[in-house]
Amino acid sequence: ESAEAILSTFTRTLTELLSRPDALVDALTPEADSAPEQVAPTTLGELFDTAAHRDPAATAVTQCALDGSTRSMTYGEVRAAKDELASALRAAGVRPGRLVAVAVPRSLEQVVALVAVVTAGGAYVPLDLAYPDERLEYILADAAPQVVLVDREQHDRFTRLLERAGVEARVLVQGDDLPTADSAAPGPRPQDPAYVIYTSGS
Repeated sequence: ESAEAILSTFTRTLTELLSRPDALVDALTPEADSAPEQVAPTTLGELFDTAAHRDPAATAVTQCALDGSTRSMTYGEVRAAKDELASALRAAGVRPGRLVAVAVPRSLEQVVALVAVVTAGGAYVPLDLAYPDERLEYILADAAPQVVLVDREQHDRFTRLLERAGVEARVLVQGDDLPTADSAAPGPRPQDPAYVIYTSGS
């Protein structure tokens, strides 16, 4: 019965799209009695904060090393770290819609960085540190981020790459004692971009 209902809804939606190609998909929902419950618009940062508020002591992320060792952070720890970093990003001028390049190795710190960027309202641009400098320079020139988040080892490399790309961006070392901003800056909205990813074109 449910498979038939799904097929019926799918067929009806396609028929409506063919007759009204400019219509929003939300306007093509099935009848009210069978329409799914609407989900309130929210942001990635708000979703994370909801989970952290619900169970701050629960493990949020675990990093497993090749030697078998692990490092973990709870939701409460990630929330505190990302809020501090988000405040530093706002102090550096990050606002909704602004891009932040994240050049941090895969780690707990990278997770904190990504959540901090969307909490500050920015959209993150993940950078693979294994890319050759020419590829990274191209991405930086094209994206023109407001800020580049790095770990200490990558600071000089990305300072040089930004100069070569002709991009004026702040290079912030994650984990440093960074200036912070008050929380009065405009927050992210559900329609703001969350991330920009550069692919190989395949």
